[in-house]
Amino acid sequence: MSSAVTIPVSAVAGTAQLTSDYSNVPASVTFAAGTVLNASGIATQAFTVTIVNDNISEPTENYTVSIGTPTGPALLGTTTSQITTINDNDFATVAITPTVSVGEANGPATFTVTLTGAVQNAFTVTYSTANGTATAGSDYTGSTNATISFPANSASGAIQTISIPVINDNIAEADETFTVTLNGTSIGTQVTIPAATSTGTATIIDNDRPVATLSGDATVTEGTNAVANYTVTLTGAANTTLSSAVTIPVSAVARGNECCCQLYRNAYRSCEYHFEFSGYHSCIGCCGYCSANKRLQQCTCKCNICCWYGA
Repeated sequence: MSSAVTIPVSAVAGTAQLTSDYSNVPASVTFAAGTVLNASGIATQAFTVTIVNDNISEPTENYTVSIGTPTGPALLGTTTSQITTINDNDFATVAITPTVSVGEANGPATFTVTLTGAVQNAFTVTYSTANGTATAGSDYTGSTNATISFPANSASGAIQTISIPVINDNIAEADETFTVTLNGTSIGTQVTIPAATSTGTATIIDNDRPVATLSGDATVTEGTNAVANYTVTLTGAANTTLSSAVTIPVSAVARGNECCCQLYRNAYRSCEYHFEFSGYHSCIGCCGYCSANKRLQQCTCKCNICCWYGA
């Protein structure tokens, strides 16, 4: 070529945007004067456009590069543009709170759904509840394929909440559970839900359990068919229903080893003293001491339990 040829270059945004997705588009390319076409009648001039490696999960995007009418001894051909597609390499995830607890009267049960990784487009997450020991309709309000929404340009760490109403009944029951599972997102592979963080469990803490108290005879006189009477009382809110049988263990606990030795015949004071003060806290201990001590061989001991409230 006898003189230089300059060809203007431009790029038009499609779904990809200049600066945020691509940059450094040259204004033109120039073939210098004296450029010789090869044996096939071709000369080439390469240029590049920089693709921005961001950290945003986004769909496949594109832009179009075009050339304009050359200046110099050259004409514009029929193939003057090229669409370029950018495949994204950033992926985000969402995760639900693994466990929450809520008082039956303090609902709802609230789960947090957390986004890891920035996302360009708005999207929704679907979720459903499932019974554990709690039952939808009687213990909580169930949901099937309900949704929460994240807005466009959500940053990593953004959160949305799922609130499940809890029913405050009048039934005394054990603490009960149900689960919330994230089913999927509206933008497919851009935002995924790892299986390990897809399900959260809520525990409903019952508020209807009555309180058990004991009352009974403080004293009783021994005799034929003598008994001591006791009553166990459950006290709670009016009209409370027990969901299952309640068993309350009963035990008798000693009030100390209250017993006495009655010594017969030659009642040596040393035996009484040993029983009361030396650490023998049973009648058997006292009598054992009395019979074992050679100095008390003339002493015949007999234990008489005066009162015994247990070991």
